[in-house]
Amino acid sequence: MGIFHSIGFVALTTLVSYSILPNSLLTLSHSANAQFFPGQRGQTDLVVKDTQGPAGPQTLTANKNASGGPLITVPGATSITFLSGASVEGNPNLSPKDAQVPQGNRVVWVNKDTVPHTATSGSGASDSNSGKIFDTKTIISGQTSPPEQLKGAKVGDVTPYYCQIHPFISGKITVTTAR
Repeated sequence: MGIFHSIGFVALTTLVSYSILPNSLLTLSHSANAQFFPGQRGQTDLVVKDTQGPAGPQTLTANKNASGGPLITVPGATSITFLSGASVEGNPNLSPKDAQVPQGNRVVWVNKDTVPHTATSGSGASDSNSGKIFDTKTIISGQTSPPEQLKGAKVGDVTPYYCQIHPFISGKITVTTAR
């Protein structure tokens, strides 16, 4: 509900990135052919249809999750979650910690913790290749990162990643055969 139901139909250009802030404001960057529709009251807060984006046709659906915070479902993307309490060393922090991503899929990180996180390719800040395959930048509590493409990844590649804010949080992504 909220602001999404008052925006009506807007034709813009291609959706490049988005974020939904905890107060339910939607921030978009765009370039050609994205269309924004209000969702159905009580079900979907906003639907974005982009027929000619850089990743091909896609539909993004913005909803509020059970705790009232925003949640975005991105088709063709593998989702990895920063768990609640992840910022406390020793707590479980990622789900899944070792993700299997079909070649060509994008990856989104959902931050269910109470503090910001990043997902940055590499084994740590001293890794000379840190951030070269992907870097989400800061993902605020309750937000979902923009979809990240694994630059140059091939089937069988294993890419470690870590949080720049909490370097003890790390995981890996293995590229699998496309489905």
